[in-house]
Amino acid sequence: NIDNSEEMNGNNSISSIRPINILIADDEELIRNSMRRSLIEYANKKAISIMIIEASDGLEILYYVYNGAVKGTSRSTRSKEASSPKIDLIISDENMMFYTGKKTAKKLTKLENALSIKHIPFYLSSAFSFQCIKSSGVNVDGVFHKPLISSDLEIIFHNFNKGALRPNTNDRNKLS
Repeated sequence: NIDNSEEMNGNNSISSIRPINILIADDEELIRNSMRRSLIEYANKKAISIMIIEASDGLEILYYVYNGAVKGTSRSTRSKEASSPKIDLIISDENMMFYTGKKTAKKLTKLENALSIKHIPFYLSSAFSFQCIKSSGVNVDGVFHKPLISSDLEIIFHNFNKGALRPNTNDRNKLS
């Protein structure tokens, strides 16, 4: 839900530069709130400007990506007439009601190809084992155990800043 979004920078204020638009998805509001707090804390510590957009399902992820790509703006705004922000990074739960994280990742790749948009880094946060997800044949940018911790975010943002596509981030102790 964009109305619940946060735009933060290192000074805890609205940024004058373009924020990184991060879409977080989990069907549990408590988990989304925890993920939001972790991201805001990390962004403030590292002076990174972010805007958080929330989704509760994989279908919503695809909706926000589509709207951001087709109607979106590269700068976020809060007016009702404004179009959806372009999504820069996605962190999703694996086990959600309608579309799982894996199914969403597969559909996202098809959507990126159909719309001719660049790859959006997609990370899964899961209570399941990495092997279960890796053996499914889904190519995601990384898989992390819940809850996300600072070292997970360090890897995600390190790879985002490098512009790395499909890095191997299945090890919390290793930056790709």
